[in-house]
Amino acid sequence: MKKKNCVSDLNACPVSSTPPHARHTIELYDETELQELIRSIKGAADQDFGLAQDEVRRLAVLEGLAKGVMGPRRELLVGDIAMVERLESLKNTSPSFSAVIDVIRREACASMQTKAPMRLTPMILLGPPGYGKTRIIRRLATVLDTPSVSVSMNMCDDICGELIGHSRSWRAARQGSISCALLENDCAAPVVVIDEIEKAMRQGRDESPPNEIWLSLFEPENARVFKDAFIGLTLRAEHIIYLATANSLRGIPTPVLDRALVLSINAPEGDECITLARSVFRAFAADRPGLEGDLDLAAYEILARHTPRAMLKLLLLASGFAADRRSLRIEAGDIRDAESIVQARGEPARRYGFI
Repeated sequence: MKKKNCVSDLNACPVSSTPPHARHTIELYDETELQELIRSIKGAADQDFGLAQDEVRRLAVLEGLAKGVMGPRRELLVGDIAMVERLESLKNTSPSFSAVIDVIRREACASMQTKAPMRLTPMILLGPPGYGKTRIIRRLATVLDTPSVSVSMNMCDDICGELIGHSRSWRAARQGSISCALLENDCAAPVVVIDEIEKAMRQGRDESPPNEIWLSLFEPENARVFKDAFIGLTLRAEHIIYLATANSLRGIPTPVLDRALVLSINAPEGDECITLARSVFRAFAADRPGLEGDLDLAAYEILARHTPRAMLKLLLLASGFAADRRSLRIEAGDIRDAESIVQARGEPARRYGFI
């Protein structure tokens, strides 16, 4: 039987006989520590008033783990031919993000050859807003076929609490996104999507410097003994895949950058713009099965002058113009009409690739 190779313009990697997602596992937490925490909470209950509300919630989480069917064992992420092919397909439809896709593809190839779990350095995609950084990261999480959680730093009032859990001294304290991603899924290598990481360097409510949180999460030796501030159980978080976006590196401390791989995202050019526009339209049309047909080249050339964020805005408006014509097919004229509305509202097109 002829061996396949991973299609690549770089180094092809031979297919291993390892079955897809071969079982490499770790003990996510120590069951003895879990039982000791449960006994400690129950032993501290006040004879007259019982447990405080935060301890009741904490106990419920810990007892849920103790009684759950998953137990402490979790699978790790191992590359396989299907994953590599999905990454190649994503690269073909998103050529301007080839750098980040290739980093992950090569690691998937290495994992497949060596039969070792994938290990990825935290990555920061740097580029202007509107270029589709968040969109591609979420698609990467889907392509890797592993659980994912998204945290938008721009929306967090308490960044440290959101990530590593709230101190039990706070009212309505709860566990953080990191422990949820690990404990609620069967994989110890979830993707954590961090949107606009540069906005995460302000102080949290508990006044813990956020840069110290990133250092503890990004450093494998520290992440190996990660402890959520709410539940207090030691977890192995060193296999988490961090994919972050940034509009600027300003304000991100050097020690944090040293522990990450920063990849600059450049605007697509020429035919890449058309490819990107096709990808955006396919995603748009997938949510609207009533639309008929593909766009013609003239329509794609108009879209290709804009950022992915602007493309979506234009397509939404253009579908309305098509509906006015009692048509289920978006035409170039609809997109031109949409473009005129956007520009009339004082939103100049940020054009690239085509003049």
